[in-house]
Amino acid sequence: MRRVLYIVLLVALLAVPASSAFAQEPQQIPVEETLYLGELLIVLTDGWDPFERVDAYLYRPAAVYPDGWPLTTVAPVAGPTGNMWWWTGDASEQRRWSFAETEGTVFETSDVFGIWGAVLMLPRDEVWYPCSFPLKWKCNYYLGDGTYELHSPQRVNYIGFPLALEYWPWIDVFGAAADPMDTISPLEIDVMNYTVPRYGYQFEAVVDGYDWKWSDIP
Repeated sequence: MRRVLYIVLLVALLAVPASSAFAQEPQQIPVEETLYLGELLIVLTDGWDPFERVDAYLYRPAAVYPDGWPLTTVAPVAGPTGNMWWWTGDASEQRRWSFAETEGTVFETSDVFGIWGAVLMLPRDEVWYPCSFPLKWKCNYYLGDGTYELHSPQRVNYIGFPLALEYWPWIDVFGAAADPMDTISPLEIDVMNYTVPRYGYQFEAVVDGYDWKWSDIP
């Protein structure tokens, strides 16, 4: 049975008008709990003009392992094995997260009190896990000397799998070393107005895994 976790990222209560409450750089807010792809989140923010268009965007900042963790308010986290590792790569494009779900609804704009919120799902794709889903896992790098560098997510939620198959499939190839449960990914969520100048919030979070559905198997 699928477990859906709702997390309130922030309820920001501001006592000053929005025009003076936001600098040009978005206010950075740490998300204390790790997130997983496929998770439903409640995003609540305050400080907007009444009925102002607001959108949420997803973004993976550039990272360099092991010394270049890009988030400033949230540190990398170790998984159940005590290890952590992240893919090194360029930043992703900023993707509008909310528009498809909120266009034409009451969630497209803030309310009369300047509050904007929505229930949104973290998309399950390889922007934040560039290694893709387990059967297409690309993080097992061949080092050229007959050995591989083996990595796996810190968390995998098996949805609809028979109990006997709730395991990392690369174990069948490489043994227990193929599941170090070490891989995380940095995530930034920008909640911003739709006009110029832009202003808003930036949530920083650590993605430590994802929902893997039985239907994902080709």
